[in-house]
Amino acid sequence: MRMLLLASLVALAACNGKTEVEHTGETAEPDTGSEPAQGYPSTFQSGKFRVASLVLLAEDEGYDYDDDGVPDNNLPAALRPVDILISDIDMSKQGFNATIADAIAQNLLNILMYARHEDRMLEVDVLGGRTDNGFLEVDPVTLDGNGEPESTFQGNFESETEYLAGPDNVVIPITFFENQDPVLARARRARIWGDLDDNAIDGFITGVVPARSLIDDVIEPTIPEAGFDTNGDGEPDISKAAIMETVEGLADNENIADIELEDGERGVSAAFQFVAFQTDFPTPWEQ
Repeated sequence: MRMLLLASLVALAACNGKTEVEHTGETAEPDTGSEPAQGYPSTFQSGKFRVASLVLLAEDEGYDYDDDGVPDNNLPAALRPVDILISDIDMSKQGFNATIADAIAQNLLNILMYARHEDRMLEVDVLGGRTDNGFLEVDPVTLDGNGEPESTFQGNFESETEYLAGPDNVVIPITFFENQDPVLARARRARIWGDLDDNAIDGFITGVVPARSLIDDVIEPTIPEAGFDTNGDGEPDISKAAIMETVEGLADNENIADIELEDGERGVSAAFQFVAFQTDFPTPWEQ
């Protein structure tokens, strides 16, 4: 189970992309060059939503982060070494998407969004959620030292319902299993776009996860000190040190960490399609 969690986190910890605002699975880069100085005067005011579907897209669907004319979404490629390591678990793109769907259906993975539109400016908070005595609330690890959302996309509407926001840096808490502490997935240059109205927000979310952060903040804390039992005999047969040695080698591997960031560090690009429906949860920072 811990190996499945590790594989899932390696995958989900990379987020950023481009697409058309239809749930066709096809992606096309948003037209940022023709945006008006001020956004479209949409009548949308505010809304709270919970993600009901989150799907990792194919490698040829994403946002062109390195300006080579080709979409960047290397997370499916990053999953392949994990799929080989864990031979008894399907960690292909399809298997990873099935893991996400199961976690959402069981209310273990709760990604919340809080959108606000005022003076033609759109803000979309991305928050982690948890259930307390049957009530949905914001996970405090999603908030900064002042008790406010740590991750907020800023943008505007391009029509009554079409929106575009970012690039911004975001942090998303990830939880796949019961009694699991949230693990923070950090993404730079993240973008989000699609359709938004009072009932739902949908579209695409993309980003680049720095390889160092992926290793230090997500992978290393997830691996048990005793290592993993991969052959099912009840005894660990692969040590934490061996796993980390393999993982460390991926940080500078351009086939995995495909994007060079501003500080020279490399990161993994990823692109997801999502749908979130209207719900309600308290926002204590507004009180």
